Amino acid sequence: MVATYTIQLDAAKLDDAKLNRIIKAAGLEPSTAPNPIPDDPERCDDSQSRADLRNALLAAEARYRFDVARRGEGRDLRGRKQIARAARALKGRIASDPSLEFHCFSLEQLARDAERPPPRPFELGSRNLSAFDNLVGDFMKAFEQCFGRKAGAPKNRDGTFGGPFVRFSQRAMTELRIDKLSPRTIANAIERIRHPETARR
Repeated sequence: MVATYTIQLDAAKLDDAKLNRIIKAAGLEPSTAPNPIPDDPERCDDSQSRADLRNALLAAEARYRFDVARRGEGRDLRGRKQIARAARALKGRIASDPSLEFHCFSLEQLARDAERPPPRPFELGSRNLSAFDNLVGDFMKAFEQCFGRKAGAPKNRDGTFGGPFVRFSQRAMTELRIDKLSPRTIANAIERIRHPETARR
């Protein structure tokens, strides 16, 4: 017997002001909106495109919270972020000491591993997508449907990741009160979603 679940979307969680900030963060105009977004997005009519985007983001948030509760993910995310910060701080302190410099690589690897969403013990080594990966995947669909362009995370000249989709995702996480993922984590999730057979968790 297959269990089914009904998710009620609460539009009040993502009112016009919050939706406007998410759209503005992307720096793009919705491709299917009847009217282009003016300088003041507060004056926009809530077109079908915007209504669809709101519903898609609310559905993504509801699915994410259900996934987290079901899998037990995310409980140690804040602690892992603290570990990543501490590892990079220590790396910065020892980088100038030649006798300790060889530890820098291990500390950076520790920081990167700590920034990844922790898999459940039975999922170690599996190619299953995490709740965070699924969230990014849902955001990708919403972004591509709304803006008519492929979601991605291009590298900047300084080696960091950015672009409209990264800004869009991070702002959506802020407005939906979800722990914000770093641009690198979003880029890694995109890679796992598009190439699950080769991507490393």
